[in-house]
Amino acid sequence: MEKVSKATSFSTILIGLYMVILSCLEIGAILFCRIAGDATVTGADITVMTGGSDDYISGYLIVPRILGTVFSGMAEITVLLLAAVLFIVLLILLAVLIISCILIKKRKLKADAWMKISVFSIFTCVAAFLIQSSVLAVLMAVPVVLGAYVLTK
Repeated sequence: MEKVSKATSFSTILIGLYMVILSCLEIGAILFCRIAGDATVTGADITVMTGGSDDYISGYLIVPRILGTVFSGMAEITVLLLAAVLFIVLLILLAVLIISCILIKKRKLKADAWMKISVFSIFTCVAAFLIQSSVLAVLMAVPVVLGAYVLTK
């Protein structure tokens, strides 16, 4: 029977920690989406109440706060899409965590290491090239390094 190394345990705990942080970000994105939605409704109410405005620029009526309504509506849609992407990543991390726990319980440490290397290599590439965040790329590379350490041991 293979003994579970500290690197395997640490990388699995790290995935759980990533899930907790991502869950907090998800909750924050949903709350911000709710606030942006309220701002949209408030801006629409203000726009409706200013029917007698006589501000004209080049023949166009400029209703006060209309840009706030437009931008808060765009913010709501953007944050909603961000929340959806974060939720998909959260589900992927949950699946990786569950599979990792099952593989560790069955003492299939090499399969666990290869799974972490493959999944987190993709996450590292996305973080480095699409998101262009070096901090996030380093955080996503830690399970890859730990998986490689388990394979070489």
